[in-house]
Amino acid sequence: YCCLFLIGFSTLLSAQNQIDLNELLSRFDESHMGAITDVFTSEELKVLEAHFDALNTDDTNFDRRGPKIRLYGPENVGNDFGFLNTNAPGVFNVIGPDGTADFNGAGAIMPGSTMGHVIDNAGNFYEVDILTGMYIQVGTVVPPTGENFTGMEFNPTNGTLFAISTDGTTNTSTLSTINPVSMTATPIGNTGLRLPIALSVNGTGNIFTYDIDDDMLYGLNSTTGAATAKGSIGFNADFGGGMTFDTSSGNTYITSYNPAIGDTQLRIVDLITGMTTVVGTVNPG
Repeated sequence: YCCLFLIGFSTLLSAQNQIDLNELLSRFDESHMGAITDVFTSEELKVLEAHFDALNTDDTNFDRRGPKIRLYGPENVGNDFGFLNTNAPGVFNVIGPDGTADFNGAGAIMPGSTMGHVIDNAGNFYEVDILTGMYIQVGTVVPPTGENFTGMEFNPTNGTLFAISTDGTTNTSTLSTINPVSMTATPIGNTGLRLPIALSVNGTGNIFTYDIDDDMLYGLNSTTGAATAKGSIGFNADFGGGMTFDTSSGNTYITSYNPAIGDTQLRIVDLITGMTTVVGTVNPG
């Protein structure tokens, strides 16, 4: 048994040694709208983690820590649902297992309630109790042809549920409204963006998204879907991200993987200029 274990361990080390770091890093030059585990194996992620740990002597620098605000969502490497506190984003607090059948494409919490809604990449529509993490599949929502939902948010002024979807390869993405009772999507219009990855609606009903293809923040017209550029978010965002507006602080938060540090960050975005400010690094990233 000992001999077999040593042979197996030696084989694992040999496989890791054969991984080409330069080839792994070159993949970061591409844009990926799903989970990092769809692109890299667990062995490759270990090699990348070691590389970025060597480069980053201090990943705990915070430019800004706001008041304690709880942000809910999935962590897709561990397949968990939980929350971050904005004054301590380094800790992901697990509530329960992620209950989707596929990648969490979009999610939103109904204003004034503990009920969330999630759409996965297969179009499955879930109700989520954010206090227990319980996912209940209630049906399916069909996105525009050839697209996947990547962002969803309620308008806090009137309760309308907006969603954004994209095909991920062309400048074809659609702003829609979703009826959470009938589970139907009604397209509003094409945004002209390639990889809008998340959605937010601020306290006055204005809609925003950020695109991980050109790393820009955009405002979206609620009646036509047309996008208006606000400015660069200031870093190379990649993979599935999140976005939400907090009514108590007036801040719009985003979570996004940053290939420059090999980790995920929580940021505040300026809705006028598009520029983001780092709140902290999220672990696990």
